[in-house]
Amino acid sequence: MSNISIFPISPTTNWQCPECDGTGSIDEEICPVCFGATLIDSSAAAEWLINFMQSSGGPTLEIEELRKEAPDPLILAVCLGVCSAIKRT
Repeated sequence: MSNISIFPISPTTNWQCPECDGTGSIDEEICPVCFGATLIDSSAAAEWLINFMQSSGGPTLEIEELRKEAPDPLILAVCLGVCSAIKRT
């Protein structure tokens, strides 16, 4: 068996802002993460993820790993999806 993915890897460079859910505003104010642009780049997405994990009491070891190296775009997509869903609840 091969560990090579059969799906093409397409790194995402622009992410829907998880803070405002891609609307560009929060409570009629400009979103402080995307500044109204609705999209953010990978580094801003990773920063939002780290800040969210810290504010939610996330595991320190996992947060430090994210700080040390840029997360794989596919892992970032999963983590952002989970954290965005948690934030909305």
